[in-house]
Amino acid sequence: PVDPNATAPVDPNAPPAHPPTGPDPNAPQPISTPADHTPQNIPLDPNQADLLNHNVLSETPRENWQIDPNTGQPALDANGDKIPGNVNPVFDTKMDGGQNAIYKPSLGEDQQFINSGAYGPGVQGEVGTYNVAQALKFDNVPTTAPYEGTQGTGSLQAYADGPRADIGAYTQVQQDQMAVLDYVVGSADRHSGNWLSFETPPATAGDPPTLSPAAIDNGASFPNPSTNPDAIQLRSDWVTNSIQKGTLDPSVVQAAANVDQAALAQQLADAGIPKPSIDAAMARLQEVIKEGKITGDALSQQSGGTATYMNGAGDSISYDGGATWTKFR
Repeated sequence: PVDPNATAPVDPNAPPAHPPTGPDPNAPQPISTPADHTPQNIPLDPNQADLLNHNVLSETPRENWQIDPNTGQPALDANGDKIPGNVNPVFDTKMDGGQNAIYKPSLGEDQQFINSGAYGPGVQGEVGTYNVAQALKFDNVPTTAPYEGTQGTGSLQAYADGPRADIGAYTQVQQDQMAVLDYVVGSADRHSGNWLSFETPPATAGDPPTLSPAAIDNGASFPNPSTNPDAIQLRSDWVTNSIQKGTLDPSVVQAAANVDQAALAQQLADAGIPKPSIDAAMARLQEVIKEGKITGDALSQQSGGTATYMNGAGDSISYDGGATWTKFR
C-alpha cells in the first residue's frame, strides 16, 4: 500500500519552480494615487507633473519645535508646552520609486501669522516661489506642486539632496540668483536653516560634489501691502548682501528681463497668491530689470516708505532707500 504521508522524492534535474506572479502582498500599499492627490484645473509644468505622478506610501508628521539656545532642548511656552517651529504642520512623504518629499497642508496653519499680510499667504507661497524660480530659469527651488494630501489641500516639495553651505561657498552668480529670488518673492524667513543644496556628483572620483543653493520653506513670501504695509519685513542675508554689494551679474539681470511677466502673474494667481501681492512682486522684479541691481526702493514704497530687513540671524535692519542702514538690535 502507498503511504499517504510519504514525501515525494525531489528530482535534481527538474527546472526551478516559477515564482508567484502578480502584486507582492507584502509590499507597502499606497495611501494615495496620482488621481487622488493631483489637483484639478491647475496647470502644472513637467517637473510638477512628474513629482505628482507617484503613489504616496506614507505621510509621517514631523516633530519640529523651536529650540531653547541655552539648553539645546525644545523651548516651552508659559504653560510648559513645546513651541512649534513651523507656522504649519510638516509631513515627510514617501512615494514609490524612492521619491521623498515634504507635504505642508493649509490645515493647521497659524492664521494670525497668515492674516497679518506681512508674511505671505502660507503654502500658496511655497508653490508661488517655485513658479518665480522657474520663470527666472534659476533652478534654485526644489520642485514644488499643489497637492491634495490626507490633511487636505497643501503643497508638496521634493527633497533637496545636499547639505547647507555658507553663502560664500556658492558662486557669485548663484548668490545673485538667490538674492533676486528672495527679493522678488519678498521672503520673510530666509534664515540659515531655510536653504539646502542641490548636489552634483564630481566628474573625477575623489573630488567633492558640486553644490548649488536650494531655497526651501518658502511659505513666508509674497507679503500683501494692501493689508498691513508697515509690518512688511524681508529676512534674507542674500538680499542684504546684494544691496550692499551693488550691481548684479549681467546674466542674472538678463534672466529677469526675459521673464514673461503676464504668464508669471497668471501662474501666481493660479497658485492662490492675492493680486496685491502679485503686483508688488512684479514691481520688485521690474526694479531689478531697470536698475541692474536690488536697490530696495520698490519694497520701501510698498512698506510705508522704509523697508525693514532682517539678516539671517534675525537682526532687524531698516533701509530707507538711501544707503542708510540702522540696526535695531
